Formats: sequence, C-alpha cells, structure tokens
Amino acid sequence: DLVTGVQTCALPISARLQSIATPNTVVIAESTAKLVSKGLELEPMGPQVLKGLPGAVDAFRVLRVAEPESRFDATVLPMVGRDDELEMITRRWQRAERGECQLVFVAGEAGIGKSRLVQALRDRLKASGEHTSVLYQCSPFLQNSAMRPFAEHFRRAAQIGRETPDSDAVVRLRTLLAAAGMPTEQSLALFSVLLGLPIELPVEFQDAEPRRRATVAGIAEYWRAMAKSRPVVVVFEDLHWADPSTLVA
Repeated sequence: DLVTGVQTCALPISARLQSIATPNTVVIAESTAKLVSKGLELEPMGPQVLKGLPGAVDAFRVLRVAEPESRFDATVLPMVGRDDELEMITRRWQRAERGECQLVFVAGEAGIGKSRLVQALRDRLKASGEHTSVLYQCSPFLQNSAMRPFAEHFRRAAQIGRETPDSDAVVRLRTLLAAAGMPTEQSLALFSVLLGLPIELPVEFQDAEPRRRATVAGIAEYWRAMAKSRPVVVVFEDLHWADPSTLVA
C-alpha cells in the first residue's frame, strides 16, 4: 500500500543520511528540502553517495530556522474564492496611489482566508511596481510585550539578527531611518529603546508615558517619510491580538 511504500523508501535514506551528518547537525535529502526550504536556511552539500542506495542523493545541511516577514512567506497555499475581495482591496490601493488615504478592515471567522487574501494583495503589489510594504504581526503570545510588532518590523527592515552586536544594530537602524528620510537622533534613540538596545535617551523621555507618546509620533513620521517617495501599504496582521500599547498607537 501507499503507506508501506513511503516507509520502505524513507527509512533507508534517513538512516544513510545520518552517516554523513557531523555531531550537532541535521542533514536532509532534496525531497525534504523542497518542503521546508522557505522555513529553514539550508546549505547544499552536493550529491552524496550513500551506502545501499542506487545513485547519488542531493543532501542539505540545516543551518537555522528562517525568519520570514510573514508566516505565509514560509508556506505555499493557493487562494480560493477571494477574487472579488481582492479586486475590491486593489481598487482601494489604486485610490491610495492617487493620494487618497484608504483604510480596509478585513474581519471574519478563523480559517476563512483573511491572511491569505492580504498576502495575495502584497504579492500583486510586489509584481506591479514600486511601493513600500510594511507588515506588523501581532501574536497572542506577545500581548504583554509593549509595541512588539513595531520592534519586530524594525529588526527585519534593518536586518538586525538576534546575534547582531548592539553597536552594529544601532548603525543599521540609523541607516534604515536615513533611507526612509528621517535621520533624526530622537527617533533613533526612541526606536533603539524599543529594540532593547543600550542608548541614552533625552531627559524628557525618561518617563514611560512621554516616551510612549513620542515613539508613536515617531512611527507615524516614519510612515509619512516613506510615503513622500513612494506609496506605502501598512498591514496589521491579527490586530485583535495586539498588545495594549500597539492598539493605542
């Protein structure tokens, strides 16, 4: 049967792959790599001749878990039955391109394709021409982490990894803000604190509430600065899971 056939083929390959894996590493075959390549960073090892198997097998070493901007970047799912909604949102985007600020709220039961619809819009815009797309993802596990969606966006946009030294992270954040057209030291300081980077804040922002208000104003200025050069689409994913500070912003 099918299950038996899969087991008969998969077990020898996985067992043989173990023989070429060094300690504390994970090695996978090409068939597995095709399924997980968007969620993992892989290093090709080239064709490998494995004992007991006819012909060489392309092998890949797993380096680390990838950090896609959106959870849909790590999956390939077709969009079904949302053409009318996509066309409606596209028309709203076209009005935004003409300078008319637009707001679209997508709501519905879980699993009906809301996120996939938004991803389809972003894919369409990416293929159609120049624009700036900003994605903020909210999570039920991060509702006690103030403004976490904004912090995670700045980390991705500035290419700040978990192992990036603090001094390099500040430089990358400064470069990002300068590219957006807002090279202000105040915004750099406020956003650095948002990312947990060690930087000295002006005296007027030592208290939490003035700092929060100034950070919100800085994020709005960040959007406006980007919009001066090209249209900007701002997406909040799972807004109902946002932390209180993000909702107030």
